[in-house]
Amino acid sequence: MKVSELLNEAQEQTTVDLENFDKKSIPHTAWPDGVTYKGLNVFKEIYDGGEAEKQINKAMSYMKEHFDGKLDMQESYLGFSPSRDLFIQGYDGWATITDTNNWDHDSSEDEGGDEENEDEEQDYNCSPYILFKLKEDGSIKVVEAHDDYGNEQTWYSSKHGGGGLKTAHRNFSDLIDIRLD
Repeated sequence: MKVSELLNEAQEQTTVDLENFDKKSIPHTAWPDGVTYKGLNVFKEIYDGGEAEKQINKAMSYMKEHFDGKLDMQESYLGFSPSRDLFIQGYDGWATITDTNNWDHDSSEDEGGDEENEDEEQDYNCSPYILFKLKEDGSIKVVEAHDDYGNEQTWYSSKHGGGGLKTAHRNFSDLIDIRLD
């Protein structure tokens, strides 16, 4: 089959069932309304005010706490691993963090040191993510949530070995890209 025939076939897709995934399918062409899992519309469950969306937002709020509330995030990816029955949602993250590496930890007033340890603010890129199982009732079970999956890079970064997307594909050999923003 030619590439043009595959593309035409993919454009004609109206639904993609993640439980019976055909490798010729391209889920993001059926996104948002045509991607299903266990009979559920994935978009409606995860993004349209359902229980799963509330649970995801709660889990991701803990990421902000890790950065003392100084983390801004934008959801940019959704994928699914059939072998592990897990969804992964990835984010671009930007934070301002305090760098204490430049502190002179040996100086103190007791030793006659008069040098002050000043906090140095630095910009920090990261790829926060959440791994979860979508249950038949539309709720989720969070398996893991972490503040950086991409070695201090944003989700689609190609620097220094890649960002979160590249790391996700290395860790999930059967990862299906559903939403690529």
